[in-house]
Amino acid sequence: VQFDSHHPTAVKSGVIQSLVQRAITVCNSAELKEAELQRIKQELTTNEYPKKFIEKAISKQMKKCNALVKAGIDITERNQEQPINAAIPYIDGISQEVRRIARTVNIRCCFYTPNKLRPIYCAKNKLPADTITNTVYSLECDTCNAEYIGQTKRAISARLKKHKDAIRLGKIEKSAVAEHVHQQHIPHDINWKSMKMIDTAKKTAKRRLREAFHVERRKPSMNRDKGMERSKVWNVIL
Repeated sequence: VQFDSHHPTAVKSGVIQSLVQRAITVCNSAELKEAELQRIKQELTTNEYPKKFIEKAISKQMKKCNALVKAGIDITERNQEQPINAAIPYIDGISQEVRRIARTVNIRCCFYTPNKLRPIYCAKNKLPADTITNTVYSLECDTCNAEYIGQTKRAISARLKKHKDAIRLGKIEKSAVAEHVHQQHIPHDINWKSMKMIDTAKKTAKRRLREAFHVERRKPSMNRDKGMERSKVWNVIL
C-alpha cells in the first residue's frame, strides 16, 4: 500500500504493525529479527512512508508484544474471543466513526472501496435509466419542488407507471405521489423527467435500508414516513 493511496491512516499503520508482528514471530534470533526490521523500514521508505510514521507504528507494535511477553502470553498463539467481522464502504469521516462505535461491541470493521475502475472501463453500453432494476430513486413536483424518494425491485419505468395509474385513477392509498397530487388546493404536476436513480441494491432489506438513509438525509416532503426502522445510532452517523 503506497502511503499516498486513498486508504485510512489506520490501515497504513496496520500494514506496518502486521509486518513487525510477522518478523517477531517468524525470526528465531535477535540478529534475524533486527535484519528483518531494517528491511521493513527500507521497503516502507521506498513506498514513501514518513520516517516518523514508520517509527511510531513499529514502536506501538513492539510495546504490544513486550506487554504480552511480560504477561506470560505466547504471542504466536494468542487465544482471544474472536470479534465479528463486518465489511463497510470507506467514506472518509464517516467510516472511521462507525468502526469506533462497532469496536465497543466487539465488531471489527473492514473497509472496502465501493467505486472501482471496472464500471468506468466497462465495454457494455449503458442501459437507459428507467430500465434499471433494484434501485432507489427520486422524483420532484413541478409545481412546488417537493421531492419523493422510493425504492423498487422492478424497472423504474414500471414503478413510475404505477404512480401514474394511481394519479389517473385517484387511488391515493396506492401512492404517496398520487396523494401529493390530489390533496392540494390546486392539483400539482409531477415532473417525470426529474426522475433520478440515487442508489442500487439487489437485496430488498439492503435496498430499503438505503432508501431510509436517503429519506433521513434529504427529508423529502412527499414521503409518508421515514422508511425502514433502524437503530438510532445510524441517525447520528448520518
